[in-house]
Amino acid sequence: MSEPPVPPRQDPGQPWRAEGRPPEKPGPPNKPQRGPNVPGGWPRLLLTMLLVFLVTDLLLSLFNAGASSSKVPYTEFTKQVAANNVKDVYSKGDAIQGDLKEKAPVPDDGDDT
Repeated sequence: MSEPPVPPRQDPGQPWRAEGRPPEKPGPPNKPQRGPNVPGGWPRLLLTMLLVFLVTDLLLSLFNAGASSSKVPYTEFTKQVAANNVKDVYSKGDAIQGDLKEKAPVPDDGDDT
């Protein structure tokens, strides 16, 4: 049995191709494909991050707008504890914070400047 004749190559410098592959189109060689392009790139990503930050900051400031706090001397705080007017106490490091059951006037610090 004889083998079928091999078809001649169009370009002798071109390597053999696998059967079933479409012939290459003439023209400049194809550039390697990069990953999918993100529409807008870095500027759009940075703008989106800035927008998310600003919306989050706005929402957090709206939710905390009703919360007000004032600094009082430690002796006044202990007076409120003794009067059983403190609902919750929070302590972190050397700072003590608390919520009063009933609103109490903030004492004057005596500094008339």
